[in-house]
Amino acid sequence: MREHPRLATTLLTLTLTLVGPGASRAALLAYEGFDYEPTDQPFVADGGYGFEEPWSLFYSNHEIAAGSLVFGSLRTSGNRLRVYDSGFQVSLIRLVDSSIGDDGTTRYVSFLVRPEDEIHPYGWFGLVFGFTPLFVGKPGNGNPHYVVESLGGQSQVSTGVPAVLGETALVVVRIDFGPGPDTVTVYVNPEPGAPEPATGVVKSDVDLMTFWALEIYSSGAFSIDELRVGETFEDVTPKQRLAHEDFAYAPGAPLLDAAGGRGFVGAWVAGGTNAFVQDNYVISGDSLVFPGLATSGGRVQSPAVGAIAGLTRELEQSLGEDGTTCYVSFLVRPEETVGDGAFGGFFGLVLERPTEPELFVGKGGGSSLYALENRGGSSIVSTGIEATAGVTHLLVLKIESFDGADTITLYVDPVPGEPEPATGIVKNDIDLSGTTALTLYSSGAFSLDEIRVGDTFASVTPVPEPSSAHATALVALLLLAGARRGAVRRLGFH
Repeated sequence: MREHPRLATTLLTLTLTLVGPGASRAALLAYEGFDYEPTDQPFVADGGYGFEEPWSLFYSNHEIAAGSLVFGSLRTSGNRLRVYDSGFQVSLIRLVDSSIGDDGTTRYVSFLVRPEDEIHPYGWFGLVFGFTPLFVGKPGNGNPHYVVESLGGQSQVSTGVPAVLGETALVVVRIDFGPGPDTVTVYVNPEPGAPEPATGVVKSDVDLMTFWALEIYSSGAFSIDELRVGETFEDVTPKQRLAHEDFAYAPGAPLLDAAGGRGFVGAWVAGGTNAFVQDNYVISGDSLVFPGLATSGGRVQSPAVGAIAGLTRELEQSLGEDGTTCYVSFLVRPEETVGDGAFGGFFGLVLERPTEPELFVGKGGGSSLYALENRGGSSIVSTGIEATAGVTHLLVLKIESFDGADTITLYVDPVPGEPEPATGIVKNDIDLSGTTALTLYSSGAFSLDEIRVGDTFASVTPVPEPSSAHATALVALLLLAGARRGAVRRLGFH
């Protein structure tokens, strides 16, 4: 395939749901982030979540392009699907795990879409709710706006939002299913993470019954990404996860009741199963340091104690929703004598959830090695890396959440600024759904710093930004180099 320039993005979210605005219950039913390797070969793949079969391809004008589409603070991952101008009808169909459309229910579907190359007045692109007459996208009848219509252009309702070359749009299609004609509401470019809009454009003259598939349907050139099916507006418009605790508090102050950082709700409070000690966690003025990693603030440290100690902090956004991937990272350093303290002097982080088992990552009580384990010391997966006094390690968790046991990968000392490692140790016998908080959990002497939660490996392993002095020096060097090239050209050399 020929190369095409990268263009700015447009996000379109269609929402189909049973619950009204303000509903808090969440259930992501299906998700396709097109997280596949970029290729110029025809696209046929079976990743994502909540689908029965791989994508079925009709005509080969689809490929995976590098880089996800971006819209505001919407949570994204992977790459995107790029579809070229065909001049005739093409489609890509995928069956969902279960039928959608029982009377009395509501469902939401969202996706990002961006027109590419040249927008032809009669070139269409968008989404069809498989085996039903509903189409949402840019139509082929000369209307330049995103619309909802009966397939083929009948009973078209325009959103009034134009499909603009290089811009990503978000449309939310909400479908309220009833015994007769269903009510389809379309929102264009709502704010991710915000409540469902009070109004949208409405089409209510077609009975969709049930549908078993989603179909990407087009003749024009466009990119599509972040296809979601859910029970609520919140399911299909999730905001990016971003939490960071750098322990930027006064040196010597207790961590208990401290409430800095971002991405958390409230302060550090007493927590952790069977934890009876909290006043051992104290702030030190020096941050832990790991080569290439951006750090700031101070760090939390604790001496060895004779009982289990724990402090908990609630996250703004829970972890472990089925069909999602997230990352958690932190720096850790053993202090004093490794192994001192109750129950073998353990220390690390627990991912807190309402029911057991819970995940512990750090130095366990039965070994001197860093490991993943069920809190309490069962189902241990060891890294083989020794916890050595005075040596700082960067631990990065990748959590891929499914219906049932999740896949948890631990990377030890990955290189910040580099791609995610190809391998790490893996634990896949625990369900982390409903993880709402992070807990410092310990009895041994240690320091911990730079807790981060994000949607990508890069977001939890950031590199430092250049200092102003470094940037100024770099600009001066570039100007000097430019001046020298200009002098050489004036002398007639090339």
